[in-house]
Amino acid sequence: MSWPRRVFLESTVLFQLGPRLENVDLARLLEMRDKLGIELCTTEVNFREYLRFRKRETSQARSRIVRANQELENYAQNYGEFDTILGRFDAYTSTMDKTFEKKFQEMGIGVLPLPKIDVQRLLQMSIEGVPPFEKSRESLNERSSEKGFRDAMIMFTILEAVRGVPDVNAIVVTDDGLLTEGFQIHSKEFETVVNCVGNITLANRSIQQRLSATVREALRVESEEAKAVLLAHKTAIEAKVSEIHEIEATDFGLFGIVKDKDGASLSVESVLSVKFEDIEAAIWKDVDKPRSTVLFKMKCEAKVIVSNLCVPQFGFPKYQIGGMKVYSTATASPQTQEKIVPLSFYGQATLVQKGTEWVLEELRIDRRMPNLEDYLELAMALAPAGLDGLTS
Repeated sequence: MSWPRRVFLESTVLFQLGPRLENVDLARLLEMRDKLGIELCTTEVNFREYLRFRKRETSQARSRIVRANQELENYAQNYGEFDTILGRFDAYTSTMDKTFEKKFQEMGIGVLPLPKIDVQRLLQMSIEGVPPFEKSRESLNERSSEKGFRDAMIMFTILEAVRGVPDVNAIVVTDDGLLTEGFQIHSKEFETVVNCVGNITLANRSIQQRLSATVREALRVESEEAKAVLLAHKTAIEAKVSEIHEIEATDFGLFGIVKDKDGASLSVESVLSVKFEDIEAAIWKDVDKPRSTVLFKMKCEAKVIVSNLCVPQFGFPKYQIGGMKVYSTATASPQTQEKIVPLSFYGQATLVQKGTEWVLEELRIDRRMPNLEDYLELAMALAPAGLDGLTS
């Protein structure tokens, strides 16, 4: 599932950002927007409400200055500076619309104009109390009806903006329960998906969670491409595996113990041969450069002689390919049988790009895991859907 490609800010969220339109959560959202190509918007109704709120604030500030001047006049104090300040206030408020239009543009917050809206539909929704309108009740007043009308225009503006494009996975940042319910009711009609969250913090979290899934999917696709490149050099990998002359008990599991198909524990007594089977996972390093590295985990099969579980007295055994295991102390010869058991090895391939092909320059196999960061990437490539906690 893709991360949200459009985020819409509702009036209350804009109010909380203040006249500077700044806080740490918005800064983080803007950063993700720039990196991920997210479109950040509000509607014309929300923008006008925001302007009304800001104008009311400046009007209240102006009134406080006038009262302060009047109170000082009671003490026979007259300051001409107050007239200058009031003049600057009036000049600012007369251009406030243009000032904030420019600020929104500079911040990259688009303002969506009102689409064509069926007024008869709004009337019917209002009468029937269809969200975002409230249900009719005796205490219903003009203000709540007005708010329902504004919220309906906000809702239809956003729904029209994402009509027929559910892959956009739009987010509306609003703490209004009726508006949220309205989106839930009407999204299907507009063949789209709209998710509502209560604040910018939750919007950021939602984007990060979706991004983690997307990154894992991209990693899986890249891993498949890297696997295909490695398998083009299967002969070289097989030859490298054939050079393995000794493995340790821990390659099979703790103490060199394996399970048969019935789940019974068996002790590996000797390793007859090891052969390459497949690449389990692979990750590119510096894929955008002409000389690149692929880290990989490969699956092998070992032909072994096993016995019923027998725990050694001291230490772990080692296996010479084609020979019996060796302990630091002698043990009795157990009952044995031949089996095929899986083995996994890690490796690193250095490749050089020549034209459209990758030419193998160096190949190295290691029984041990790579460093933690590389190991986690390999783990995500192996199981991209089950590692939310690793990337959130």
